[in-house]
Amino acid sequence: MNFSGSLFNIVLALVFAYEGAMMIVKKNGGVTRNGGRYYDKYTPESVVRFSIISGILFFALALVEGLIVLLQMEIISIPALMNEDGKVSIWVTLIAVLVFLVLYAIIYFAVLKKRDDYVEPAKDDRKQDDDEEY
Repeated sequence: MNFSGSLFNIVLALVFAYEGAMMIVKKNGGVTRNGGRYYDKYTPESVVRFSIISGILFFALALVEGLIVLLQMEIISIPALMNEDGKVSIWVTLIAVLVFLVLYAIIYFAVLKKRDDYVEPAKDDRKQDDDEEY
C-alpha cells in the first residue's frame, strides 16, 4: 500500500466532501464572504436549487477522488483506469475535473436567475467626486 502518495487525494476528497456538505446544508451557496451577499442578486429559490445541485456535484467529485485513492492503495483494481505501470492514469483525474467544471458552469448559468429588483452597486465613487472639485 502506498499511503504517502495518496495523502493529497485523501485531503482533496475531504475538501470536496466538506464543500458539498456546506452547499447542501447552508442553501445559500455556502458563501460567507462579503457578509454572505454574493448571491443577493439572484432569487432565493434559484440559489437553493443551485446549492443542492452543486453540492451533489461536489460529492460526486469527492467519490471520484475516493475511487482514485482506493486504486492508488491497490485496494481495488480497475485495469481500464490504470496505465502500463499499474499506476492510476492522470487522465482519470483530469477528465473528472473537466466534467465537473463544465457541469458546474452549465448549472451556474442555467439555474441561477437574477432578481428583477437588483441594482448593481457603483464600482468607483471617486469618479463622481472629481467633477465637484473644480
